[in-house]
Amino acid sequence: MGRLFQAGDRLSAICETCGDSVNARMKIQDYMPPEREVAVPDVLVLVCERCDAVVGIPPRSTPRINASRRVEDYASETIQARLPRVLEDTLDLVVATVAGPPKIVRSAILRHYLRLVAQSPVIADAVKLRSADPIANSKADGRLVVKIPPHRKAEVLEIARKAGIESEPQLLHGLALLIADDCQIELRPCHGGESAIRVFEKGAKAREKFIKELAMVIS
Repeated sequence: MGRLFQAGDRLSAICETCGDSVNARMKIQDYMPPEREVAVPDVLVLVCERCDAVVGIPPRSTPRINASRRVEDYASETIQARLPRVLEDTLDLVVATVAGPPKIVRSAILRHYLRLVAQSPVIADAVKLRSADPIANSKADGRLVVKIPPHRKAEVLEIARKAGIESEPQLLHGLALLIADDCQIELRPCHGGESAIRVFEKGAKAREKFIKELAMVIS
C-alpha cells in the first residue's frame, strides 16, 4: 500500500511559491483546500521548510479531507447565474493558466474574489462598474454556480447591495469581467458588424505574475 508518512518525515519537493526544489517536512496543521472556505483541522501535509507553503498532501490525509468536504457541501449555499458564453470561456482561459483540476481551480478563484468583495467595498464598486459593460448583458447561454458557506453568501450579498449590485447574475458577470481585467484578458466586439465577441490575450507576463500570486492565496 506504500509508505505511511508521519509528522516530521522530510522529503524533497517542488514549491510553487519559492519556484524551486526545496526541502520539505510532514506536519500536522489546519489545511485549507483550494476549493474550500473552511479549513480542515489537524491534517498531515507536506510543508516547504523555506516558506511554510503546503507543497503536498500524503494519501493518508485524503479520507479526512474528503469527509470534511461532504460536510461542507451539505451546509453550503450557491450564488449562480446564466452567463454569456464569452465570460465562461474567459474564466476557462484563466483557469487553464493554473495547474490543477479545472473545476477545483475555477471554484477557488471565484471564492477568492467573492471573499474580496465581502472584505472590500472598493472591490464591490469595481465589480459594479464592470457589470455595466455591454458584454455582461450579451446573450447568456452558459451557467455559473459557486458554492459558498451561508455566512459568506450573506456577507457578499450585503456588501454587493451597498455597492448597487442588485442581483446574483449582475454580481457574477461583473466578477468575471474583473477577473479578465486582472489577468490582462481583453474582450472586444468583432469588427465588420459581427455580433460575436472575440477574446484575445495580452500582457502574458503580467497575467502570469497575477496567477502565480493568486495560486499562493488559494493553495
